[in-house]
Amino acid sequence: FYNSWVSLLGTLICVVVMFMIQWEVALATFGITITLYLLVHYRKPKANWGSSTQAQVYSTALKNSHALNKTAEHVKNYRPQLLVLSGPPSSRPSLLDFAYLLTKTNSLLIIGHVVKAVSEFHVIPPKQPVNTTYHLENIFQKPCLDTFNHRSGKIKPRDGDAFDNHTAVGILRLQEGLDYSEILEEVPVLAKEAMKTNKSDVFFGETGAEVSSLSTPQVSQMNHSTEEMRMKGKKKVREKQKTHHVSQMYCGLGGTPLPKTLVDSLTQFQQKQKGGRIDVWWLYDDGGLTILLPYILTQRAQFSSASLRRAQFSSASLRVFSLASSKGKLEQEQRSLAALLSKFRIDYSDVVVVADIQKKATPETHQEFDALIEPFKEKVDETRETGTYITSAELVAKRDKSNRHMRLRELLLHNSIDASLIVMTLPMPRKGMISAPLYMAWLEILTKGMPPFLFVRGNQTSVITFYS
Repeated sequence: FYNSWVSLLGTLICVVVMFMIQWEVALATFGITITLYLLVHYRKPKANWGSSTQAQVYSTALKNSHALNKTAEHVKNYRPQLLVLSGPPSSRPSLLDFAYLLTKTNSLLIIGHVVKAVSEFHVIPPKQPVNTTYHLENIFQKPCLDTFNHRSGKIKPRDGDAFDNHTAVGILRLQEGLDYSEILEEVPVLAKEAMKTNKSDVFFGETGAEVSSLSTPQVSQMNHSTEEMRMKGKKKVREKQKTHHVSQMYCGLGGTPLPKTLVDSLTQFQQKQKGGRIDVWWLYDDGGLTILLPYILTQRAQFSSASLRRAQFSSASLRVFSLASSKGKLEQEQRSLAALLSKFRIDYSDVVVVADIQKKATPETHQEFDALIEPFKEKVDETRETGTYITSAELVAKRDKSNRHMRLRELLLHNSIDASLIVMTLPMPRKGMISAPLYMAWLEILTKGMPPFLFVRGNQTSVITFYS
């Protein structure tokens, strides 16, 4: 427990006790202390005294990190810890903004850039000559060298083998893409620094002409209409400054300004989402991560709705879709899902249980899917690596699953095409059982032409609970 007033009281008591014990020594101590203070204050020696506060912050962080490793994990304390494989961070600003919405200042966010290169460096492996040179690829293949290992400790977002290590995976798709590396030129100006250096006391009037700022006495003499004009002018300046800050952060190759549509695309997760509705397709029980992440997003200003907050004390419109286990119990399953979400204290606007997922997809959807997989089908006189093409036998064996994803496509078009964000449980990729082209075709048919789409797959460990 710490309180500044208690500390002040303790200090005064110490001073009183000093004088009660021996007032001459206490007086001399005060004289020496004041003399040293005045000497340092006026002479101002060029010395770096350091900061005990900084040292204490480091020490506390280190102790807490060690203590965290000894603390048992509990679902009540769950926080999403993200490792975002973004490539060069400046190339995918939308991805970073979206990841930041999930973590904010409450959990860990690590930006990762995997560099695949034939860089060479010298190491001294056991039982080998000293001057042996190894390629980077060979180093990664050696089990004795665990490069960039994030599998230990409590703060541990995992690397690429997430499913093998029972960790969660998320995939974000935007129709306009995420990679702007061929368009953007990295500008070494931070947003906060730009705001600091561009603050201005100048505002614009109704005509847009620049007007000097007015002092308080002048403002008090202004009439109501002039004050209203002044507020409008300040609002215009703030908008102009905001646009100016964005243009400082992002510019085209050679420093050319970017079109407004492109800037809006780059900063879409910094802006207010129109409608703010998130549709969650909770298809499988993955521990609850598929429902938790969109719920976290509804707490952010970008997805919040002022009218909903006033009317329902809810942050945003969250619709939850689930698949029925049987047609006869559709209404009962809908009530059960609504009750479960209420127990989890997750605000929602609607719950929908889909009953006809096994229905045969329309011929138009079949044609669209066939066009996707046609280039990857097995050819008679062509040799490819196993798993990089789709065999006729696989198409027959996975016919029902392919139809399931085509039906989901139709349901998404019918229900969620106007959502601000769609979150869906990621179909589980099974190595050796599903070829890569067929699996990617499933993801493509689900997300093609859709709003921002987030696939999530938890690790079957509960991240939400209604037990107190």
